[in-house]
Amino acid sequence: REAADAAEFLELTAALRGADPVRTNVLGSVATGVVQGRRYDDEHWLVVEDDSGAVVGAAVWTPPYRLLLPPLPPAAAAAVGRHVAGMGGLPPGVIGPRETVECVVRAAGWQTRQAMSERLLVLGDPLPPAPVPGSAREAVQADRELGTEWMRRFAVDADVLISDPEATFLGRLGSAWFWE
Repeated sequence: REAADAAEFLELTAALRGADPVRTNVLGSVATGVVQGRRYDDEHWLVVEDDSGAVVGAAVWTPPYRLLLPPLPPAAAAAVGRHVAGMGGLPPGVIGPRETVECVVRAAGWQTRQAMSERLLVLGDPLPPAPVPGSAREAVQADRELGTEWMRRFAVDADVLISDPEATFLGRLGSAWFWE
């Protein structure tokens, strides 16, 4: 099923995300960003429940971006695939653990090819950074040109879609910082 909004998604998936916070981090981060004011062209907050109503899976799709998946049991992955296929749209890609992605794609009936492979590294004991000159300051409206250019270049360098770099930057005012 689809949660009504990002806040409900966060509430419904709290235990699931808490059980595997590293591999569900992006889902929580995207939803939290929306709760804090970030906007996408469209938002789909998918929650998979078992017969008892317990949440056993989740996924996020914010077109025009890729479908985001954490590790899912095969039945939950298949349910996500069928649901998204039934929506009539086709994500430009699917991001998640290989086994989960393969199950979603199979259930949806999509033809795909692997475009990239990612791996997750978990930091054990961080070392404090060496001091550097300068200080952080919150980005403000006057930083519009610099922030927009930074977003545009980031999208190119990271090979990600940012459909409106200016709106993306402006939507982050209050949470974006510059180092000077």
